[in-house]
Amino acid sequence: MLSSKYQLLQENIEEKEELMRKWKKAAVAAMVCLTGVLFMPSMKAEAKNPSMVELKAGKTYKSYDITGDKKKDTVKISIPKDQYDRYGTVKITVNKKTTKITRTWTSYAIHTRLITLKNGKAYLWVQGETDNEDDPWECIYQYKKGRFAKVVDFTKTSYNYTNHHHTDILKVSGNTISTKQYIMSTAMAGVEYKVNYTYKKGALKKTSSAYEITSAGYTYRANGKYGTMKNTKALYNSVSCKKKVATVKAGTKAKAVKIYMTGKAFNIKIKTASGKTGWVKGSRKFSDKSLLFKECFYAG
Repeated sequence: MLSSKYQLLQENIEEKEELMRKWKKAAVAAMVCLTGVLFMPSMKAEAKNPSMVELKAGKTYKSYDITGDKKKDTVKISIPKDQYDRYGTVKITVNKKTTKITRTWTSYAIHTRLITLKNGKAYLWVQGETDNEDDPWECIYQYKKGRFAKVVDFTKTSYNYTNHHHTDILKVSGNTISTKQYIMSTAMAGVEYKVNYTYKKGALKKTSSAYEITSAGYTYRANGKYGTMKNTKALYNSVSCKKKVATVKAGTKAKAVKIYMTGKAFNIKIKTASGKTGWVKGSRKFSDKSLLFKECFYAG
């Protein structure tokens, strides 16, 4: 009887000793983990930017990556007024370092938006507002070597064929930025068209120099229908306008569907009411006599 009680007591002691050993091992492991956390080198958290977000002046942002290293930056935009209560300067402070960009042509208002592609490349779009809906900025900037450098100038799409220019970014999809641009052009007067920019070989580049027309001023006078050709034009089979395939006479009903602008050409793709399509050469100088349609008119 005594032997059984002694054996049971001995087993209880051994169980308690085993539990103590396990507890000590667990405590040591916990201390090791805690020490690792406390003395781990500090790391900036990885940022997850939306494809496009407005950065409001005067507000500090701490959750976006604007430098392109995929880490969270501290960003603040400042847009001071000049003596005439207009805006011509944008100050961008990133991680306590400030870049100042200016325009001599000032604006009533300036908007700044952070754009991020699928590949993680981050850009700053600066847009201004002034008379005739013009945009004095028309630029996309990128943070390079501690400062913001201009990487896209939207006005380059229209060369010298316009007096007014305004751009809106419609969307950012994958590594492509889709824009809608408006100009008061030499050949068609008011016209709006789409331009896409895609990231390729380290830069944002236009996908084409032939742009789809989304709206045009002549349609208001034509009640949204076909315009009336103002002059007789040669019709060509391609955008280069080298091979003539037909003649479109003055008075023919037609609409413009695309424009093509380079430093040496302003060509327009038309479709007549009878279904004939092709390219015509547009005027590269401002002249009422050279406008494509009778319904076209200059404004602003």
